[in-house]
Amino acid sequence: MRVLEWIIDRCEGRADAVETPIGRVPTYEQLNWTGSDFTKEQFEMVTSQDKDLWIKEFESHSELFNKLGDRLPEALKKRQAELLAAVQSA
Repeated sequence: MRVLEWIIDRCEGRADAVETPIGRVPTYEQLNWTGSDFTKEQFEMVTSQDKDLWIKEFESHSELFNKLGDRLPEALKKRQAELLAAVQSA
């Protein structure tokens, strides 16, 4: 629910985002942590982006995409290539 609240706030111009190779993400301060003891350090640990792990993730997507063959929309192939290039150049 915290992320959904942030998404709505983004759509309504009340929240910002941090640009990353895989897209825009909230900062710890932009999420509503009421009732939670989740620390900023924990948030940073779970939202850290390991380049090598993301490349492996995209490789696993490629395996699925290859199985789908011609049924996979070109837009998805293109977006995957864009994201992979962004991660590799980060």
